[in-house]
Amino acid sequence: IRDQYFDEDFFLIAEDFDLAWRAQKLGWKAKYAPSLVCYHKGGISRKRSKLAQYYSFRNRYLLVIKNESRLGLLKLLLFSWAYDIPRFIWMLFTNPYTVKAIREIRQLMPVMLEKRRIIREKVKVLQPSLRGAERRSNLLITCISAL
Repeated sequence: IRDQYFDEDFFLIAEDFDLAWRAQKLGWKAKYAPSLVCYHKGGISRKRSKLAQYYSFRNRYLLVIKNESRLGLLKLLLFSWAYDIPRFIWMLFTNPYTVKAIREIRQLMPVMLEKRRIIREKVKVLQPSLRGAERRSNLLITCISAL
């Protein structure tokens, strides 16, 4: 979107997941290649810091707003409340960044919805050619590090 490989609104956590989700929507195929090795330099996403929790919480909701379909969003709301509500309450009491995350989600929601619209337009343009994607599948290999 707008000449970005990784979406710059996702910082630290979930930018690789966002890229893979967008690529899948555009007809790319992911293949498992067990002989490939991916090294993850850094690794704050694996640390259980308050900052990592903040970005994980924030980016999870931005990711869903940007990429999930309306039906998928409805299903997610129906089935994830048992996880999300207790997690939200726990984070409010244990992580000082939670209010900041909520504020940023609200601020970035129009941006994510605009990006969602752009992605949907690209998918509509590609829809007829996706039917032949099995014959001419693209290859996307993403290395996803454990959180």
